[in-house]
Amino acid sequence: MKKTSTVRVNGKTIFKGHKLTIGLDLGDRWSNLCVLDEAGEVLLEQKLATTPEAMK
Repeated sequence: MKKTSTVRVNGKTIFKGHKLTIGLDLGDRWSNLCVLDEAGEVLLEQKLATTPEAMK
């Protein structure tokens, strides 16, 4: 069974059906994540607190 990847931002699907690359830069207090599509285009960049609640 093939799983289709989906990214949702504010409840809207912004990418579906292709491979995604997710980068995560972990820091002591803040971390950053970036989601790229197959062509290397940035789909999502986000800064989040490095806490168990935020990482969920």
